[in-house]
Amino acid sequence: MLTDLSAGTVANYTWITPNLCNDMHDCSVGTGDAWLAKYVPAILGSPAWDANSVIFIVVDEGSTSVGGGGHVPLIVVSPRTPPKTHVATGYNHYDLLATIEAAWGLPALGHAAGAATMTEFFR
Repeated sequence: MLTDLSAGTVANYTWITPNLCNDMHDCSVGTGDAWLAKYVPAILGSPAWDANSVIFIVVDEGSTSVGGGGHVPLIVVSPRTPPKTHVATGYNHYDLLATIEAAWGLPALGHAAGAATMTEFFR
């Protein structure tokens, strides 16, 4: 992936999921932070990164069962997202899927059909 990023030859849509250690499921937060510190700058510095690019960093496990799993962080990195944007709206994975589908002009799958798109992140 790093070779493709530096050459600007990544696909128009790329889903990156770290392994269970680097996603902080089986290892420390520090391990996950180190993974992000390596890959996020590589993505941002790639010739493939442009005005229509976005990175969604989502933690998928909360520490409680509130609201189906508690609050988890979602970080949106995009040239269209103003710095320090904070949104009070609670979103879920279906909302994220609906946002991606809408951006690509795709029909909504399953529960994403009734989900909200996260438009306030993109101004």
